[in-house]
Amino acid sequence: MLGKMDVKAVSLGDVVRVLEPLWSAKPTTAGKLRGRIEAVLDWCRVEGYRPEGPNPAAWKGNLEHRLPPLARVQDVEHHVAVPWRDAPKVYRALTADRSSHRMLRFIMLTAARYGEVAQMKWEDIDLKAAVWTVPAEVLKSRREHRVPLCDEALAILKAQAGDRPMRGLVFRGTVPKKPVSDQTLRKLLREVSGIEDADVHGLRSTFRDWCADTKRSREAAELSLAHVIAGGAEAAYWRSDLLGERRELLSEWTAFLAA
Repeated sequence: MLGKMDVKAVSLGDVVRVLEPLWSAKPTTAGKLRGRIEAVLDWCRVEGYRPEGPNPAAWKGNLEHRLPPLARVQDVEHHVAVPWRDAPKVYRALTADRSSHRMLRFIMLTAARYGEVAQMKWEDIDLKAAVWTVPAEVLKSRREHRVPLCDEALAILKAQAGDRPMRGLVFRGTVPKKPVSDQTLRKLLREVSGIEDADVHGLRSTFRDWCADTKRSREAAELSLAHVIAGGAEAAYWRSDLLGERRELLSEWTAFLAA
């Protein structure tokens, strides 16, 4: 819709026509797309390709009056989850000596998002302290997040390293300098789980459901998922990242998966 237009001619109406079909159907995609359009048009303004004035892809004071907040529509994008009681069967099926199998197992063990693991670099990992530090720019919250690594996760990392130098991306795919793709992991998950619409992101729900149903600490579970407390009195008490408590929680989760 926009590719052949002169950037000077792109209007609010054009941006809405691009985003509206995706806004409710694929809110995560729509949010990323809006941000990229805004960035391109900002660059065009700075370089003199667009006149000074409001960016038609900006949210504040602009698109917020034409589209509902993504937080309101996000719930319609359901990620089909593996039932937590079936998670050990899925985990034990990932036995191949391949990056895709190891990456999916690592995602299950850490309850991390695909994008966080896909962008994980060896320099983000402290093997001695058994901690993976996810940089702020990788996270939705834009806050650095520490992930405790259990022995099983460390073994996966060491197997992934093999005899190669430990630098760059950890879970590289077949394309040079690129991680294993989310499509590859989604296909693999569906094969081993037998669930036609199973989604890798849904594995986070699998972990969260296990925590709830087995009466694990809510605070440790939420922090393990790198969720941000919105504010207020509760948020004021969450000054620690509960690394030790989360290490214990993920160790118990690992024991359940590997049993």
